[in-house]
Amino acid sequence: MFIPLSTQRFSSPASEFSPGPAPFLEWIETDKPGVIWHLVNAWEEQRADGGTNIVMFAPRYSDYPADIPIHTPDESHAYLTKWVLDIDNGTVLEDRVLLEWGYERPSFNTAFRGKPNRYAYLLDEQRQGYMGKGVLKYDLQEEREIKYFDYGAYFGGEALFGGERTDGQPITVATLTLAAMGARRIDVTWWGKAGTFANMFAFPLFLGSHSTVSYSTVCGFLAWVAAIPGLVLSYYALLLYVPIARQALREGRAAQTGGASNT
Repeated sequence: MFIPLSTQRFSSPASEFSPGPAPFLEWIETDKPGVIWHLVNAWEEQRADGGTNIVMFAPRYSDYPADIPIHTPDESHAYLTKWVLDIDNGTVLEDRVLLEWGYERPSFNTAFRGKPNRYAYLLDEQRQGYMGKGVLKYDLQEEREIKYFDYGAYFGGEALFGGERTDGQPITVATLTLAAMGARRIDVTWWGKAGTFANMFAFPLFLGSHSTVSYSTVCGFLAWVAAIPGLVLSYYALLLYVPIARQALREGRAAQTGGASNT
C-alpha cells in the first residue's frame, strides 16, 4: 500500500524455516517513497567482509493515489529500480532507477528465482497508458536494454516462459500469437476473472495450511473451497476462449482486408 509522505521500507525474513514463534522483523528504511506491485527477482550476495547483501530489482511507483483505478491512463508509471540492502546492518547501500520509462508486470526465467539472473522482460505500459504495447528485454547484469518487441497496433500482456534450461528466450501468451495473425483484441471473460479471483485466494490459504499457526486446518479447508471452483472456472474459461479467439481472428482479418481495399 502506498502511504504519502512515508518512505519505502523492506524487511528480510529468515532464509530457513524454524519452529516456534516468528522472529521479530527488522525494517530496512529507504529515503524515498514508493510501492511495488511486482518483483523482478532478488538474491543474496556475500560481501568481502563476510556479510550478506540482498540485490533486488522491481518496477517502483513513486506515487500511487488510492483513488486511481489500475490499468487506466490515469495510473502512475513504475520505473525499474535496483536496490542493494545490507541485511546485517539494516542499511540501504544502493537505491537507483535504471529506466526512466513506465514498465511493469516483469517476467524472467523462474528457474533462477532467488538466484542471480541476467535478463528481465518488461511490459511497456507507458506508450498509451492502458495495458501493454510491447516488451523490453533488459540485461540486469550490464544494466542495458537488449531488444524491444513492439505489439504494433495491438495491446498485449507480459511475456511468459516455457521449460528451458538456461536464462533464455520467452514464449508469449496465445493472445500475442493471435495478434500477430491479425486478430482483434480479446476481452477477458467473467469466467476467467472469477477463476483467477478464486485461485488468488487459494494460494495464500494453502501456504497458511502448511504453517504453524493455530488455524492452519481452517486455512487448508478454505484453500480447497477456493481452489476447486477456481480450477473449474479457469478450465471452463479456457474452453470458451477457443471460439472467441476464432471469431476475433476472423473479424480482425476482415477489418484489415476492408481497410486495405479502401486505401
